[in-house]
Amino acid sequence: MNYRLGLDIGISSVGFSVLQTDENGEPEKIKDLGVRIFDTAEQPKTGASLAEPRRLARGTRRVIRRRAHRRDRVMQMLKETFGADIAERIAENRDDIFYLRYAGIEKVLTPAQFGRVLLYFVKHRGFLSNRKAESKEKEGGKLLSATKANSEYLNGKGYLTVGEMLYKDEKYSHTENGVKVYTVRNKENEYDNTFKREDLKKELEKILSVQQAGGLIDGEFAEKYLDIFYKNRNYDEGPAKPSQYRGGYAIGKCPFEPEENRAPKASYTFEYCAALAKLNNLKIVKGVDKRELSKDERETVLRAIKAKSEIKYDYLRKALALSDEETFSLLNYSTKKDAGNTKREETEKARFVSMKNSYEIRKALTEEHKQDVSLLDKIALILSTVKSDDRRIAEFTKINGLTETEIDELLNLNAAKFGGTSIKFLNNIKPYL
Repeated sequence: MNYRLGLDIGISSVGFSVLQTDENGEPEKIKDLGVRIFDTAEQPKTGASLAEPRRLARGTRRVIRRRAHRRDRVMQMLKETFGADIAERIAENRDDIFYLRYAGIEKVLTPAQFGRVLLYFVKHRGFLSNRKAESKEKEGGKLLSATKANSEYLNGKGYLTVGEMLYKDEKYSHTENGVKVYTVRNKENEYDNTFKREDLKKELEKILSVQQAGGLIDGEFAEKYLDIFYKNRNYDEGPAKPSQYRGGYAIGKCPFEPEENRAPKASYTFEYCAALAKLNNLKIVKGVDKRELSKDERETVLRAIKAKSEIKYDYLRKALALSDEETFSLLNYSTKKDAGNTKREETEKARFVSMKNSYEIRKALTEEHKQDVSLLDKIALILSTVKSDDRRIAEFTKINGLTETEIDELLNLNAAKFGGTSIKFLNNIKPYL
């Protein structure tokens, strides 16, 4: 018996259908069909990964550990400069920390006051963005927008430092019954009171300059402290040695080319091969008849795939000049309630193929580089595995011919995830596709 097997594989089910076919390979009878349902590997209410709680907890532990390490290093500096009892003197100090931040740009502080300010800053370092592409992300965009607005407010009001603004400005502080009250904490999922690390660094430089001029510290102390305050390990570097979580970006191996890594989904080769496979499966239906695309029709679609970011079925209808009686085999036209052409038009708003990631990469490049598929794939790999701008720049600089303008444009892009096969395997099967 000749047969066809169809599988619909989802994250919580696998549907199957076995069709008996005639001598021409056309289906003539359903032999069996069904579905197997199983538990989804995600949180039922939110759809989040089951590993998310462990990942968030690990990230929190890492933040706490690094904050404590910074504090320990600063405390050691303070002990070496002001004596072993400085920790007790700092603990006994009860001055308003925001007043101390303001006073620190006006006069020389006591060692205990100065120590409190320094320990406060290594705990509250502000927001540092290390990726241009962060602005396109939901949380990153909100953070960047809030910190930019606060920076503009600081400069517009003419304050010298963030600390001076927090202490003086009515937006952040007021007096109740003779007591200074501050509104500087963020509400959940809001960042209205978050400041750029660069703005806080400027405040620290001003405070350290005043204390150094007053003889409390020397230049070496100031330089060493700023290095501790500003140093930041990129997220994609992972923790320092000897942590078990340190290492490179893990990429699975291709099942058909075991020595090769799987292809980034943002690569041109992956997106183009996926588009070819979709095109090969497309049939034009008219009544009970079904036909494949002609050579000219296929060439028309291929030109669009190479030129556009995304193609929808309604675009295909116009490009192929189809009649109202003709429809696409890959669409289910019964899902729309409206009758006639309206139902068809709504159905055909669906996406046929997408080349979005490789299209965005090509937009950032010169005409010469746009044609180099191996270059496009290499860039997609970097964008998918390297997340910080400084490391991306280092990787892009290794590619001969990329200009500074191209690199700067590429930094705006995000990419993630990998396919099931390698670039090598895809190139091998591309002629057959």
